[in-house]
Amino acid sequence: MLTAGGTRACLPVNLQVCLLTNPIWLVKTRLQLQRLPLTGAAPAAAAAAAGGRPAAAATQLYNGFLDALVRIGREEGLRGYYKGLGPSLVLVSGATDTGVGAVWS
Repeated sequence: MLTAGGTRACLPVNLQVCLLTNPIWLVKTRLQLQRLPLTGAAPAAAAAAAGGRPAAAATQLYNGFLDALVRIGREEGLRGYYKGLGPSLVLVSGATDTGVGAVWS
C-alpha cells in the first residue's frame, strides 16, 4: 500500500529530477514542433499566432539537439531552459498526494 508519507519522502528527489531533465524535454519538444516555412494563406495565420511577427520570424529551425541547446542558451539565457517547469513541479509535488491515496487505498 502506497501512503501519502511515502510520496512526500520522494519529493526532494523528484524535484531534482525535474530540474535536471527539464532542459532536455524542452529541447526535445522544440525539435518536434519546429516547422518548415509556410506558403500560401498560412503565413498570415502564423504571423497572427506569433503576435504579428512575419512567418519567417515565427519559424525557428534547429539543426539538431546540440544546436537547439546552444541557441536556447544564447538567445534566452538560463531561464529559457526552464520554461514549462511549473506543471512538472506540480505533478511531482504534494499536490498530487490526494490522488495517489485515493488510487492505492
